[in-house]
Amino acid sequence: MSTGEHQVGGDHYKGSDIDPKDFCIANDMGGCELSIIKYVTRWPKKGGIEDLRKARQFIGYLVKSVAHLSALRIQIPYRGKPAITAHQYVEANKLTGFEAEVVRQIYFWHFNHQESALDLAMNAIDAGIREQLQKDLS
Repeated sequence: MSTGEHQVGGDHYKGSDIDPKDFCIANDMGGCELSIIKYVTRWPKKGGIEDLRKARQFIGYLVKSVAHLSALRIQIPYRGKPAITAHQYVEANKLTGFEAEVVRQIYFWHFNHQESALDLAMNAIDAGIREQLQKDLS
């Protein structure tokens, strides 16, 4: 949370140096991108695998609307320098493994519009789900 803000409905972002919404606002990201970043950041502290499935669902929404989003972004190109880089977000929030990869790929997608980044983000979430399910079975 930003300094001085109270989080409604839990403390799953407590201890995060950069809040997901601050990262997304700073980089002019949309709602789907915010949801993906939010769910992969909080999943171990709040919703577990269900949060990972939600993140995957939002990547699916982006995949389905790639043509429309690309047309919009061509009309209104991003003109600024990122205020917070994916690396800064990942480091500040101590994300590792697949969570860090998802953030990097969504960030890359946002600035470069390459569908392959969405595929890589989805694959990373799938790997994270498989890994957690294996841990749960052990």
